[in-house]
Amino acid sequence: MSNTPPPEALPKLKAFIERIIPLSDSAWAFFSSELQYRTYPKGSFFVSQGEVNEAFGFATTGLFRFYYLVDGQEHVRQFFFANQFIGDFQSYLTRQPSQLYIEAMHDSAVLLLPYAHMQEGYRKFPEFERFSRILNEQLLIFFSKRLASLLLDSPEKRYEDLVRERPKVIEHIPQYMIASYLGVTPEALSRIRKRLAQKK
Repeated sequence: MSNTPPPEALPKLKAFIERIIPLSDSAWAFFSSELQYRTYPKGSFFVSQGEVNEAFGFATTGLFRFYYLVDGQEHVRQFFFANQFIGDFQSYLTRQPSQLYIEAMHDSAVLLLPYAHMQEGYRKFPEFERFSRILNEQLLIFFSKRLASLLLDSPEKRYEDLVRERPKVIEHIPQYMIASYLGVTPEALSRIRKRLAQKK
C-alpha cells in the first residue's frame, strides 16, 4: 500500500545520493516527484519469483533478504538493510520476470522509484545517468567479488571477511541464513565459529 512518506524518509535518500554525486535542486525535485512510499510487514515480499521488479527501492527502515528457491530449498544470496537500495536489478532493467524472492525480515519501509520515471530522468538530467552508472559499477564490483569469494576462498575466510566487512549481518541475521549465504551447512558454520573462537 502506497502513502505519503514520513518527513525523515526523503532526506535519507537525498543524503545517500549526494554521497555519490552532486544533485541539483531541479533534478531532486524531478526525482522525488514520483516517489512512492510503501510498508512491508515482516514476511511479505518486495518481489517474488515470476514477477517483474517494477520499481527501484530505497529501504528507509527494516531488513530484507534476497534468496532463490531451488527444489524447495532456499539459497540466500544477499541481505539489504536500511539506507540501501534494494531490488532485483536484472529484472528491473530487462523488464523480465524475476527468478528470486526479496522478503522483509522485519516490518520495513521502502521509497519506490518506478521504472518509467527513472528512464525519463535519464533523458532530462545528466545527474541521473551518472548516478546510475556509478551505482551499477559499485554493484558490479560487489557481486563480482562475492562470486570470486564463493569460488576461490575457503568457507572460513568467507566468514572472517563477513565479520570484518559486514558486522550487521552477524548481529542481525539468524545463523542458518548466514550459513546459506556463505554456501555452507549450519553445522559447518558452527565448526568454523568454534575453530575461530579457539584461535582467539
